[in-house]
Amino acid sequence: MHYTDDLIILDLTFIEGRSKETRLALLKDVNTRVAAAARVSPDDLMITLYEAPGENFSFGQGEAQRAKRRPPDFGKRHE
Repeated sequence: MHYTDDLIILDLTFIEGRSKETRLALLKDVNTRVAAAARVSPDDLMITLYEAPGENFSFGQGEAQRAKRRPPDFGKRHE
């Protein structure tokens, strides 16, 4: 991979639970959208996905609102 001075490093952090296929699709989609919006080559966008359990996140008041919730089945088909 050859990077230019336009290189963007993007770190995304979210609650775990998405399938591998969903994460791979997310990487492609984010790359396409961000590169177009920033007007840079898709080669100049480095993306890192970080997943963590819900209990590691606080959305205010210092409480881990997702600590007691079951993670959703992201990326799975419901029949």
